[in-house]
Amino acid sequence: MEEFLLPGDIDTHALEREWKGKWKSVKNDNENMERRVEYIKETMRVYCNVFDKPEGFRNEVLRRGLQEAEKCKNTNNECLRLWCLMARGVYVGRFSKEAVSLRHAVKEHAGKLLAAFPDDPNTKEYLGDVVTDSASFTTQRRATSYLMGNELPPSPPFSEAVPFYEEAYTHSPTPSRTVKLAHAYHKSGSSEKAKSLFEQCSKQKPTNTLETAINEECTWMFSVL
Repeated sequence: MEEFLLPGDIDTHALEREWKGKWKSVKNDNENMERRVEYIKETMRVYCNVFDKPEGFRNEVLRRGLQEAEKCKNTNNECLRLWCLMARGVYVGRFSKEAVSLRHAVKEHAGKLLAAFPDDPNTKEYLGDVVTDSASFTTQRRATSYLMGNELPPSPPFSEAVPFYEEAYTHSPTPSRTVKLAHAYHKSGSSEKAKSLFEQCSKQKPTNTLETAINEECTWMFSVL
């Protein structure tokens, strides 16, 4: 979701007011697809930039955007892309029935997304995230299964995320893409490649809070590999 981060100091109150204003126009005009898509994008900007609000407010923002994208995801590729992004925001870190259902739905749409946006680095990065989510979820299920005395299922395919992250990284090696590719290398057994990227990332000078957190993560990972 890095593409929706706004640079510099953000007037979060103004951002919220603009988002609410667009919501009114969308409610009154269900036929204008361009307006609906712009509202959903604005929803993503609010979700990704308004950190001075309670988590409950941010979740409400995400769900409202998800509901609007649901109405057009079968007829508009950009709506589908935005729906998948927001669906992942809802299910990551959650283990409810809704989360499992959304996780499966997003995986089913992966092929259509790749066909619709074959050269888009943001989409490639997102598809890598989807594979990683699935692999992480499988890892947690394997651990639970083992603790219950059951036989472990096959290892999760973290390596399947690597080509997506590599393409996104090659197009634009942002700190976020660097650390994601490094983790994918590490989890799929390519430790030397991972260590090289973690070292590279740790030496970059951060320009915002997100990059500072990534820099600290890379510094720690490089020290332990």
